[in-house]
Amino acid sequence: MDDPANSEEGLFSITPNPVGEILHLAIQENLKGELLIEVFSPDGRMLLQDQKFNYPGEVNIPVQHLPAGLYFVKFISGNYFDLQFFLKN
Repeated sequence: MDDPANSEEGLFSITPNPVGEILHLAIQENLKGELLIEVFSPDGRMLLQDQKFNYPGEVNIPVQHLPAGLYFVKFISGNYFDLQFFLKN
């Protein structure tokens, strides 16, 4: 799924993992503009979509409504994307 032309390691990091209520997304400082955040279930259903503009270095993603389990979160900013997994307690 990672294409070296479109993905760059280290642009986004999520904590804590596993998470209880709020997933914190740290964003590399050189990214600017629009950020699209999508959370998916293991079977590929999109559960959450959020769009941010002029975001600071960190974005909080509320996940307290999700049942316990494994999820993945996709970040898209300009020509860059990242896909990471997290465990919800």
